[in-house]
Amino acid sequence: MDPDLPIPGIRIRHDEALIQVLSDTPLTCLSSSFHGGGYRRVRHILNARVEGDYRSDDPSADLRTLAGRHGIGDPFVGLLTAVPLHAARLAVEAAEGVTVCALVT
Repeated sequence: MDPDLPIPGIRIRHDEALIQVLSDTPLTCLSSSFHGGGYRRVRHILNARVEGDYRSDDPSADLRTLAGRHGIGDPFVGLLTAVPLHAARLAVEAAEGVTVCALVT
C-alpha cells in the first residue's frame, strides 16, 4: 500500500498493528464503526489489528487508549480488524472535482 495519496494533505501510516489515515484538515467521513461511527468530520481514522479471538466489554475504550498512545484525541473514527494489515488495499476514484478513497481490510 502506497502511503502517498493523490489528495493533498492526507497521509497513511501503517505497520503490522495499526493503519492510520491522517488529514491536515477535517475529512467528511461516513463510517459504520462503533467508535466515531456515523456521519462526521475527523482528522484521524484508525484501523487496529486484533486477534481473531478478541473480546472486550468496551472496544471503544480500547480504541481511545490506542489513539491516546499515538497522541490522538476525539473526534476520530476507530475500527478493529482481525485481518493481517499487510492485506489492506486502497482504491481512489476522482470525478467532477470529488475524490473518494476506500481503504479496506
